[in-house]
Amino acid sequence: MKRVLSNILAATLVVVTLLSAFPSILPAGGIEAVAKSREVLPEKELRSFDFPKGDLKHPASGGEEILNALQKKRALKKGSKAAGKKAAAASTWDRYASRYYYQYLTKKQREIYDILYASLNIYLTSSGLDAEAVRGRHYSEVYLHGYSDSDLKTVFYVFLYENPQFFFVDYLHSVLGKGYLIVCIFDNYATGSARVAAAEQIKAKIQTYINAAAGGKSAYEKEKIVHDKLIAEVDYEANDYDQCIASTFLLNKTVCAGYSQGFSAIMNYLGIPTICVLSQTHAWNEILLGGKWYVVDCTWDDDLQEYGHSDFYLNVPEIRVVFVDAYLAELKNDPAEVDTHVPMAMYTKLQRPKAVTTFKASYNTGSFHQLYGTDIVTRALKKPVSVSLKKKGSGKMVVSAKRSGFIDGYQIRLTHGSAMRQVSSVTSGDLKKVVTSLKKKAVYKVQIRSYRFHNGKCMYSPWTGKKALKVA
Repeated sequence: MKRVLSNILAATLVVVTLLSAFPSILPAGGIEAVAKSREVLPEKELRSFDFPKGDLKHPASGGEEILNALQKKRALKKGSKAAGKKAAAASTWDRYASRYYYQYLTKKQREIYDILYASLNIYLTSSGLDAEAVRGRHYSEVYLHGYSDSDLKTVFYVFLYENPQFFFVDYLHSVLGKGYLIVCIFDNYATGSARVAAAEQIKAKIQTYINAAAGGKSAYEKEKIVHDKLIAEVDYEANDYDQCIASTFLLNKTVCAGYSQGFSAIMNYLGIPTICVLSQTHAWNEILLGGKWYVVDCTWDDDLQEYGHSDFYLNVPEIRVVFVDAYLAELKNDPAEVDTHVPMAMYTKLQRPKAVTTFKASYNTGSFHQLYGTDIVTRALKKPVSVSLKKKGSGKMVVSAKRSGFIDGYQIRLTHGSAMRQVSSVTSGDLKKVVTSLKKKAVYKVQIRSYRFHNGKCMYSPWTGKKALKVA
């Protein structure tokens, strides 16, 4: 299941430099294990968020035809706001859900949320209610209409990750530009009897975690028991149900979506507030302990347990996961790694809780040590190497250098006496820049630095040492 980097032992000087600069971040031998486990990310995690059948980000073709067919069969009815509000507090499954983001939704978005909740709660608990079959797929009878695409998209992500109990939802099918949203149900859970039976199996499996957690005396001890049991019993493997907790608790194999939803379902049942957070390629958790929020990533801890670091991502500061992502991007020369734990833009309006930037060891007695310093991404950015200058005709020179790690470009600083000039070159590769309009026969001292953008900010490496050249 896990593939090993064949050249990990041949890590470059960048690796040695980073480890010496941050000896407390990674346990001995830890970075090799992290890199090995993260090698599966591009193939498997992108699959996790790429719904080929259609979702709000990748709507399936024929959405309007499906809507028309359902309406023709009179199988659809528009969701009721009143019914949504009435059902919002009625389900015994509420203990598995989170309502953190719900409080920050707009009035219109909460209407969508409540209608979905009312409809799907009936499907969750009614053994006699079957989904409607159209064009070989199954759909619930309630649709939403009259809402903006942006509201539907926001609620889509928030709702499914705050309500893992609705495991039977395959995807939410939208007709973009027309304000429609239809709920598609997994074929295997199309009948009410199948859904109710699966729900009871899932509830029974979660109860084994609840029983195990009873042995913990504190919130942290309970969390550690659940975390360790989850990564011990579940394997990282994609499957048809890997976007829901059916894969986590019935198949014992899932991807980041199943890990994060499963962990949050258990912890919220235990009364320990836990939420899911999504980037464009990944999902993980944040948990509230001792009045502070911490990052938990069961997906990566599962892959790391065979290397002896099963709590590497348990109750850690956000700054730690950002560092490791930036570090692995540099190590593997894979820019996509940088954004693994960068939350989707919608979380800004939803007031996602900011995970701590320092760490209290009492919440993790394992391999973590406190990180001092804040701007680790900047420190991880290396200055260019192999700088060379070459004359090129009258009043010109060629400035060359080799990049060190993942960058977005270079800045070149030229000084002649008290005069200084700065030139930029936008490239993610090696530098080869012809600088013109220089003073003839003058001696210029040249320095170069790299830059890259992260979270909307431009960060710079240190300047290289000065090199001098007399221009022709």
